[in-house]
Amino acid sequence: MLSNIHHVVDILQKGGVVALPTDTIYGLGADISNEKAIARVFSIKGRLTTKALPVLVSGIEQALTLTTSVPKIGLALMEAFWPGSLTLICKKSSNVSDKLTGSMGSIAIRYPNHPIPLEIINQLGSPITGTSANRSGQPTPFASEQIIQSLGTDVDYVIPGACPENNVGSTIIDISIKEAAIIRAGSIPVQQLTDIMQVTRDNSGHE
Repeated sequence: MLSNIHHVVDILQKGGVVALPTDTIYGLGADISNEKAIARVFSIKGRLTTKALPVLVSGIEQALTLTTSVPKIGLALMEAFWPGSLTLICKKSSNVSDKLTGSMGSIAIRYPNHPIPLEIINQLGSPITGTSANRSGQPTPFASEQIIQSLGTDVDYVIPGACPENNVGSTIIDISIKEAAIIRAGSIPVQQLTDIMQVTRDNSGHE
């Protein structure tokens, strides 16, 4: 499964864009430190450049390098649900390109529970984009064949494979605001999320 990772990493190092399976859906991966690659992702999707692209990381430590601060409630959620299908919107660090975040002061980060994106990120030495591998407004892709049909040669490489079709997108929680809020429900039971958030608030007394 990971035999072609070196080839994928070489493409990304040259500013390319690849489609890769994750633990939720197929995503479009590009090196977030390469603004030309970021621009290509927006172009491929037909996505407004004011809409931020989510980011995949290979661990909590790497996630923290992309943010200015993470509240206790954010750290508690990371420890409880990462790696997994939880995306956290955090205050972004100045070393993150405004082109990636649509010039917003926040960044959406996820630590996926899937060997392919993790190995790519580790070998590349940089987080990658994790937006869905489809044109904006089109159906969510779960198999490499769908992406080849819909995106064709717009992407430089499609990693063969499939994600379970009953998968849903990740749960999104905004921890960049004073009161952390669930923005989109996903596969993680909401009660589990709210329990941890409430316990953390109770223990901190002010978050």
